[in-house]
Amino acid sequence: MYRTKNGESYIALIDASRLDYYHQLERERIHLLLIDEASKGLDEVIAGKLKDARSVIQSIKRRRSA
Repeated sequence: MYRTKNGESYIALIDASRLDYYHQLERERIHLLLIDEASKGLDEVIAGKLKDARSVIQSIKRRRSA
């Protein structure tokens, strides 16, 4: 694994099981971020901040043709 420390490059050697563990942590982090974003989206839907995409597109088309 290549990194920089205080602007200097260095190499850290880790075993395969630790690398697998780090990859698992990163996947879990991504899943948690996705869950958080989905939760925020649902909160916006509940609060009425979002509109249905089909109805918005139809509204735009109606305004263009008017």
